[in-house]
Order: sequence, then C-alpha cells, then structure tokens
Amino acid sequence: MIEDIIYSGKNVGYYTFRNGGKLLIDDIQIEPAFQGQGICTQFLLDLLELHDKITLKNIKNHKAFERIIEKITSTNGYSASVNPLSKDIIVYHANS
Repeated sequence: MIEDIIYSGKNVGYYTFRNGGKLLIDDIQIEPAFQGQGICTQFLLDLLELHDKITLKNIKNHKAFERIIEKITSTNGYSASVNPLSKDIIVYHANS
C-alpha cells in the first residue's frame, strides 16, 4: 500500500508498506525541499506509537536511516537492530 506523509497540512512525501501482523515499510520518500527537518524521524516515532515493532526493508539511503534510527533509539526508549544478511532495520520498543 502507498500512503502520503502529511506535515503541517502539506504532502511532503510518501511511504509504501505491508501489514501482516507486523509493519513492514518498503520505502520512505521525503520531498527534497522538506528533507533535513526531522520529518522522517517524527514519522517513524508516530508509527512506533501505534506498532510494537517496525521493519524498514529495501532502504536505499541506508546511512541516512542509520542516523535517523540513532536519534530515535538514543532518546526515546526504543532499540534497533540490523539484519546482517538482508540489511533490514528493525526498530522496537526497548521493553518488548
């Protein structure tokens, strides 16, 4: 499924996902004019409020997402791991 990412009433990007008991995010795209403003970080935090765990699959800009995940896990009580084979990033509540 494809959903828009809305920030301050504006469509700033989209994400594609599957939900078969757990949320699998296949792609996240933020429009260049809105990048670097913490929108993706806040978006992922909002998703983690609704889901115990999210998996980021097929992430193209892995280094950027590693920085975002580092921000999320350093201050918000979440943990993350990277599957060494698939390079999927799994983010979950630290107490899960």
